[in-house]
Amino acid sequence: MARHLLAPGRPTSQPQLWIVDEASLVSAKDMAKLLSTAQSHRARVLLVGDIKQLGSIEAGAAFEQLQEAGMETARLTTILRQTNEHTKAAVEASLEGNARKTLEALDRGGGRVVEIAGREARFAQIAEDYGALSKEERKKTLVIEPSREGRDRLTQDIREKLIEHGQLGAEALNATKFVSRDLTKAEVRRAESYELGDIVRFAKDYADKGVFQHGAYWVIQADEAKNVLMLRDERGRELVWHLRQWGAAQAQVYREEALELRVGDRVQFTRNDKAAKRVNGLRGEVIAIDPDRGLARVKLQGNRIETIGLENARDRHLSHAYVSTAFAAQGRTTDRVFANTESSATHLLEQKSFYVALSRAKDESVLYTDNRLKMQVGLYERSGVAARAIDPFKTEQPSVRTKERLKEHGTDIGC
Repeated sequence: MARHLLAPGRPTSQPQLWIVDEASLVSAKDMAKLLSTAQSHRARVLLVGDIKQLGSIEAGAAFEQLQEAGMETARLTTILRQTNEHTKAAVEASLEGNARKTLEALDRGGGRVVEIAGREARFAQIAEDYGALSKEERKKTLVIEPSREGRDRLTQDIREKLIEHGQLGAEALNATKFVSRDLTKAEVRRAESYELGDIVRFAKDYADKGVFQHGAYWVIQADEAKNVLMLRDERGRELVWHLRQWGAAQAQVYREEALELRVGDRVQFTRNDKAAKRVNGLRGEVIAIDPDRGLARVKLQGNRIETIGLENARDRHLSHAYVSTAFAAQGRTTDRVFANTESSATHLLEQKSFYVALSRAKDESVLYTDNRLKMQVGLYERSGVAARAIDPFKTEQPSVRTKERLKEHGTDIGC
């Protein structure tokens, strides 16, 4: 959608229909821009999504607010994804916000709740269970861990188990990948936000500066007082970047991290590249490697095969694809879900992400937690509903709401 808003094309006299999937993820600012652009292009907009799922990273809950304001809405109320009646019952209970009922449905045959106190041992069990699956079963299994740090650690455990079971090749290609630093728009404009060794890529060409969108530029020096960075490109050419004058609005900032690839590895691209026909999240499997030349052949979705040179900047937006966050999982459908649901992750484990994790699975959802009761209580406490500027001020305390809902659903925590 962001790409469409940047280049929506010229208005025509022909009627247009713009369909936006996962509309709950659209921020208030982007929704306003979308509807304004649609009006100028004489386009109708169809928003498709689920307000019970995760919302926008940026401010606002535009899809929900539009419905509340009277937007014409059609609702699909019958769940068709789940083929296991108990898994379906668990999803329906999570929609109601009833955590106890959800877990009981899993116990009856919708999946499992695996309680392991220590995180290291819990990750080891997830890796063991994943590694015990056949190759075809692994393709139909989604592993969810909310945090980036946890995702990297769990990915490492899973790959070690696959190597142990002979599911990945013995030979390894060692390279580096580009990982987004997730700087805000304001941070990108300030020299103090950058670290030496950071990689800057631009979304458009600045030909007069010798800067191109397919290139990569390493930060080699920073002058915070003047808000100026010294950059070096892949050929060793140096240039001065005045952040206040040009480029900051079109810049993305990355850091380098180690990446090991073996035959059999599941991978995904992490940056859009229209010219190369790649989109963020496009997945594939490594089918051959050449460690000496830094090359990997990857079979992508749709059976397209690409040779990737990990010495090239454009090819280094690549990562392993064994573990997803709830945001990345939204919209996917699999037979089975393994989800780490640690009770102490107060900003990560809440009803919306919990519902998304459960509802990806057609047949089985397996939850791995440190403490089942604490996880259940935490889900009652955290609704996952973002605050909105136009909401009336609510004086009711979360702890009071939680006590009432726990009593309503038959859970006593001695409050």
